[in-house]
Amino acid sequence: MKYKYIKISAWLFFLASPFAASAQEFGVELNGGLQGLKYTLPTSNVRLQPGASLGVNYTFPLASKWGLLTGISGSYYATKVTLRDGAVFSSYQVDTEGSAFQYNVSTIGYKEDQRFWAVGIPVMLQYHTDGEKTQWYIDAGTRIIFPFNATIKTKSAQITTTGYYPDFNVEVHDLPQHGFGSVNNWQSATKTSLKPTATLSAATGLSFRLSPVLRLYTGIYVDYGLTNMRKGAHNQPLVSYESTNVNAIKTSSVLSTGYASNPKLTGFGVQVRLTFGKRKSKDADTEANKPQAVTTDVPATQPQKTTQEEDKKVETTEQQVETTQNQPTNTPSNTTPSPSQKTITNKEKQVVEEPMEFDELGQTEIPESMKSHLDSVAAILLAHPELSVSIVGHTCDLGTEEVNLRVGKKRATLVANYLAQKGVARNRMNVDSAGESQPLVPNTSEQNRRKNRRVEIEIESPETK
Repeated sequence: MKYKYIKISAWLFFLASPFAASAQEFGVELNGGLQGLKYTLPTSNVRLQPGASLGVNYTFPLASKWGLLTGISGSYYATKVTLRDGAVFSSYQVDTEGSAFQYNVSTIGYKEDQRFWAVGIPVMLQYHTDGEKTQWYIDAGTRIIFPFNATIKTKSAQITTTGYYPDFNVEVHDLPQHGFGSVNNWQSATKTSLKPTATLSAATGLSFRLSPVLRLYTGIYVDYGLTNMRKGAHNQPLVSYESTNVNAIKTSSVLSTGYASNPKLTGFGVQVRLTFGKRKSKDADTEANKPQAVTTDVPATQPQKTTQEEDKKVETTEQQVETTQNQPTNTPSNTTPSPSQKTITNKEKQVVEEPMEFDELGQTEIPESMKSHLDSVAAILLAHPELSVSIVGHTCDLGTEEVNLRVGKKRATLVANYLAQKGVARNRMNVDSAGESQPLVPNTSEQNRRKNRRVEIEIESPETK
């Protein structure tokens, strides 16, 4: 993905290169405001922090009032997250004995700082009004952002970890030598990776002429990210599980949990740009475009002859058009009707409605072994566009009812997204979760629980033959 953005940026830069020889402005730009990652997280407050960008740019003239702006910049982004005291983050872990349990983390006074640097390449279309001294300008386009050096710093007045073992219906509270207990005045830091992104960007304001070759731009800017910047798995615990010492727990970041929505880059603030170069004035453009008298040796009668020849050509063309319109057409009076739609067979229905197992506890990714089956399901649904289906996710009885409903919904949504990528329209699929409420077999063993961690597709209409 990163190299794709680089290729697009390079292509747009070289597309503008024919104008470089007549480029009128070279600029140094400083942007400052609130900029960082924006996302939603229950029981928390996610706030953008002050950030800034510094870069150089070029403006290539496209017309008297239009230009193409590009260049390169370096930017700093920051986000602060504060969790509500007592908020619980749950995930599934396995202890040193191989037993699965629900790992619960609660906090008091939790704060997390997310910071990263980025290189940006703007590709903006600029419009400015006429004016010898003061002009209004507006820039609109995109920025390609390449993040790096992303860090996470967290601290909390207290971190408490507990473990719930559903097989024994026991919750472990105070065993620090086994990773369960409380840690006071906790701090931790880590590094993370983010994906490149593209933004919709705009800026507007006034520019002032300081000298014949110097112009100052002042205004406001806004950037809105188009894609998810989170990289890697996002079903990790808020803090790591350390089976031998609760004091050794480390941060994983709220971004790594399944509670945060997809983070997108967002920024807005004030802009200052100082440019060097001289634009053509409106009078100069008018003078350059004024028609000039041309002296030729062509006889005065030649234009009249040309006009007569053009009149004859027009008359001939009109006759040809009239003749063509009067000719009879050979369009067939009837067409062959399309064959009627086939009804889905019982065999095809069995393929579609075969349960798909998610073997791992809490698994919310489609197993490789399931993809060939989903390809067959997609082929059947594409062959029968009259069908609509319901897709329901199920879980075993491990975990709380709320968590299991969420896991079931994620599984069903994954299946629907996969079928949509294969061409099945989303309005033909109803996605839902039954959680642990509809077990296929009793949850009396791990083998049975695997069968209950499943997604089922049911054909809603029409009947099979």
